[in-house]
Amino acid sequence: MSSKIRVFARRLGSGTNKPIYLQEKYSNFVPRPLSADDLILFADKNSVEKSFEFLKQELPTRWMQIFAEINALPIEKPSPLMLEVKSMIQETLENLLPFKDQPATENVISKFNSKLEDYIHRHRTAFDEVALAILEFKDEQVEMAEKGLTTFDLDDAEEKVHYFLDRYFTTLVSTSLIIHQHLVVCFHRNPVLILGMNSDRNKRETVQRTNVTKEIRKIASRIEIECEKYYGKTPQVKITEFDMGKATNNSQINTIFIPTHLEQICAELIRNAVRATVENNLDLPPVEIIISRAKENITIKISDHGKGASLHEQAKWGAYLYTNPPEQSTSKMPIVEPLAGYGYGIPLAAVYARYLGGDVVIQSLQNYGTDVVIYLRSNAEDLKEVLPVFTAKTKEYYNSQNRKKTWISGKSSEKGDIVFNG
Repeated sequence: MSSKIRVFARRLGSGTNKPIYLQEKYSNFVPRPLSADDLILFADKNSVEKSFEFLKQELPTRWMQIFAEINALPIEKPSPLMLEVKSMIQETLENLLPFKDQPATENVISKFNSKLEDYIHRHRTAFDEVALAILEFKDEQVEMAEKGLTTFDLDDAEEKVHYFLDRYFTTLVSTSLIIHQHLVVCFHRNPVLILGMNSDRNKRETVQRTNVTKEIRKIASRIEIECEKYYGKTPQVKITEFDMGKATNNSQINTIFIPTHLEQICAELIRNAVRATVENNLDLPPVEIIISRAKENITIKISDHGKGASLHEQAKWGAYLYTNPPEQSTSKMPIVEPLAGYGYGIPLAAVYARYLGGDVVIQSLQNYGTDVVIYLRSNAEDLKEVLPVFTAKTKEYYNSQNRKKTWISGKSSEKGDIVFNG
C-alpha cells in the first residue's frame, strides 16, 4: 500500500476496511443530475446551509464514482503521472469526506469553502496532467509493443481511453460547476464565508444569462491576436447572426449557459480553424462563424478554408491519443505560445457541450475546408446534466478483451493471397 493510500485510510477513519467501505457506499449512490433551472432556482431561493448539505453529499458521490472507475482500469503498471492523477482524486476525497457528518454551522461551512478553494487550485491543471499521463502511457505501451513485450492495439486502447476520459472530464466539469454555484450563493448570502476568494471568477463559472455573440467576438479577437503573434499574420474572423431565422447584427443572441463553458467549447475550435487557414493558404480567406438561435437550439457553425481532411484523418480529430502540432512560429517575439496543445481540443469541446445536452459535429471536405457545428440548448429547462455512473457493466467493459470483428473488408486479406478452390 502506497504512503498516499495509507494516509487516505488513516484520515477516513480507523480500520483497514473503512476506505473500501466508503468507496462501496458512495459508488453505490447515484449522482443527482441538475438542470439549469434547478441551479438558478437554488441560487435564488435556497440558503447557504442547504447548499452545504447538498454539496457535502453530492461531491463525494460524484468523485467516488470516478475513483472506483480508475481502480477498475485494467492497467497492471500505471505510469508515475497516472498515479499522480489518482492521488489528486484521493486528496480531494480526503478533504471532503470529513464533512459528511458535520453540522451546517458558519464555522464548518467556512472551513468547507476553504477546502473547495483548495480543490479549485488543485484541479486547475488537471486537464493538462491527465493529457500528459495518457500520452506517457501511450508512449510506454508503443515502446513495449515494438520490443515484443506486449500486444498493444491503438484502436482498442483509444476506444477505452476515450470512454474513461469523457467520463473523468465530465466529472471534473460537473463538480466544478456546482462548487462555483455554491460559492456564489455564499457570496450573496454571507460574504464572510468566502473571504479572500475571487468572486468574479466564481460568477463566470456558473449558470447565468450569457450573450453568446459578445462572448464569441471576444474569443475570436483574442485568437486573431494570438495568431498574429505566432505566425506573423492572421485571417479575419467574420461573425453573422440569425435570430429565429432573421439576420441581425445587434449582438443580442442571449441564452442561459455558463460563460467559461462556452469559451472552452468555442476557443479551441476557432483556434483550429484559424491555424488550418494560415497553414494551408497564401492569401488568407476569412474564418466564418454563424450563430443562429431557434426554438430548441442555439447553433454555432465555424467554417474555414484550411484544406479539410480525409475521412481517415477526421476520425483522429476526435481522439485523445492523437495530436497534430502546429508549424514552427515565424514570430520574432521571444516567447509565443503555440496554437495547439495536447490534441484534446475537439474531444474536450464535445465533453463540455454534451455535459448539458448539446453536441459538436464536424464535417470536412478534403482539399477544401471544414465546418464545425456546435449545438447548445436554447431553454434553461432543457439544459440538464448528463453524468457518468459506475456499474458492474462499466468494470466488465474495461476488462473485456479486443472485440472480435463482425465485419470484413478487402483489407482483411491483404496479409495473404486469396486462394480459390475449384
